[in-house]
Amino acid sequence: MIQILFDTNVVLDFWKADRHFFKRLPKEQVNTSAVSVIAAELRKEFPSTPFREILPKIGLACVEACPEDWNCVVDHCGLSEYDQIFMWTAKRLQIPLATNDRQLRARCADNGVEVLWGTDVLLRFYEWGIISGEYALQIGEIVCGPTRVKEHVRTKFLDDFQKLKTRLDGT
Repeated sequence: MIQILFDTNVVLDFWKADRHFFKRLPKEQVNTSAVSVIAAELRKEFPSTPFREILPKIGLACVEACPEDWNCVVDHCGLSEYDQIFMWTAKRLQIPLATNDRQLRARCADNGVEVLWGTDVLLRFYEWGIISGEYALQIGEIVCGPTRVKEHVRTKFLDDFQKLKTRLDGT
């Protein structure tokens, strides 16, 4: 079973690209989750839904930060409390954290937490046969749209995708 914890921005990127992205993933192969604080970002989309039911509504398992995670939060480390909670929760659960935040990625590396770029998740899901290449490319192109990320990020994703597709196709 593949397990990945998603930060707020990656969840919102994928969800905005396809409101059913997380629901399309085969639950017997992959467990996608997010810390419950993400639900606050989605509140306006689901105003009458109880807070605990928002993430499952979009296809994500809801992970609660435990007191141990909150006890690790420190002031003046360069990360928000929420980012620290994502990092410490991923560390406690021993699962990768999908984030595009450079500061968070650096702190995760310092603390032994595996991190994935949002587009790396798409590439891995394609490589593992969880999503089709066409769907990975469709979502990646939306997430990496010219108005959303710098051109070098978009170019890297498209290059990485093509290399992976060539390798998997054996061409």
